[in-house]
Amino acid sequence: MSQTETYYRPPSEADSFIIRVMHGCPHNACTFCNLFKDVPCKVLPLEEVLSGLEQDARDIGPEHLHLLTSIYLEGGDPLAINSKYLIAVMERAKDLFPALTRFACYATARFTAKKTQAELNALAAAGLRRVFVGLESGSADLLRQLRKGCTPDDLIRVGQMLREAGIEMDVSMMLGIGGQEHSREHALSTAGLLNAICPECVRIRTFVVKNGTEIGADYLNGRFMLMKPHNILRELRLLAENIEGRMQLLSEHWTNFIHFNAMLPEAKLQLLEHIDKHLLIAEQEFRPIGISAEKS
Repeated sequence: MSQTETYYRPPSEADSFIIRVMHGCPHNACTFCNLFKDVPCKVLPLEEVLSGLEQDARDIGPEHLHLLTSIYLEGGDPLAINSKYLIAVMERAKDLFPALTRFACYATARFTAKKTQAELNALAAAGLRRVFVGLESGSADLLRQLRKGCTPDDLIRVGQMLREAGIEMDVSMMLGIGGQEHSREHALSTAGLLNAICPECVRIRTFVVKNGTEIGADYLNGRFMLMKPHNILRELRLLAENIEGRMQLLSEHWTNFIHFNAMLPEAKLQLLEHIDKHLLIAEQEFRPIGISAEKS
């Protein structure tokens, strides 16, 4: 592995063992993302991944193999890879690590939608338990502007297919991604999409402009304005108010102005009160807003 290579995984997968199956992202067109801009997309040869697993097992040693229970398949979208390849990786990993119970990975609606239901069922049978999907918004217009490569209908269909297969869908959405002009539409359409999908977990992110992105250039040229903390919190409140399905709403990311872990609908009232309390805090007490050179 090159010293310049970086591994990306969701915070909840911090205890999972990482197996890289792909460099870069097969979509790599989102106007807000700089994670893989300079990384050509390439699927690692299957033989290389399998031999790497065997070396990992030797390095860990037989006395510690029982400690490995979860593997994160790393890459911008492993579900874009041929299903037989992924199943071969998972089956070999289970042979080598007898305590292994689950696999997880990033996924996009664009490429997951290309799988058949039978393929997703087979991936679930091989041990794929959770996929992390960047939903970002439920607005068709915003998804098109962000060049996500999918529509709300695509996301609903993918959600239904994953649920039928028994694979948990863990999604993220971005507060403020539409700016003040589209804030209400963004909140209401995203709540509607979440109600249609009912993912297990919704991870809240607040949009931070990144250097080296198209939106970053728009921000520097005055064509995109970041929302202030109170307006972000009002957008969050409108989103939470209109979520009707049962799902975990989680705000644990550094970008957010407020943090919580709420199971809806039971904790909706407490969450709204929590947001209202933060709306009483002066805006200058929140983190500054601006452009970031970080990749996250």
